[in-house]
Amino acid sequence: MTQPLIINSPMTTPPPVGKLSILQHLVGSYKLWIDIKNHIPISVRHTLAGKIEHLPLETLEHVFIAQYSKREKKISVLQSALTSWDTFKFFLQIAWETKNLPTKHYEHISLEANTIGKMLWSWKQSLENKTPASAGDYQQ
Repeated sequence: MTQPLIINSPMTTPPPVGKLSILQHLVGSYKLWIDIKNHIPISVRHTLAGKIEHLPLETLEHVFIAQYSKREKKISVLQSALTSWDTFKFFLQIAWETKNLPTKHYEHISLEANTIGKMLWSWKQSLENKTPASAGDYQQ
């Protein structure tokens, strides 16, 4: 006897329509990288490609932590996420410049990487621009 297909399980339900969260963008980029990694020469798959693969996971971890951090800590965690993400983009560029990453794949992942970088930067900027409101700070 076969098991019935569960329609509303988390694995079969499509993502919500609308704006994607930064975490969804990061997961999408990581999945894209995993697909692209197969087109990288074996000679650099465990060196350069391995370094590249680690960085989106590190960024995901920082963003996840930032979502649950207090504002003061959130800014520094987001700075770490930005550093990891910029490093990811840097190593992608090195892979492309050394002809280890085909141009069509580099173009595709770079577009998503730039979008995520802007999202991270905007989030951090919005937190930095907020002034803390406390009773002692209020002046007439």
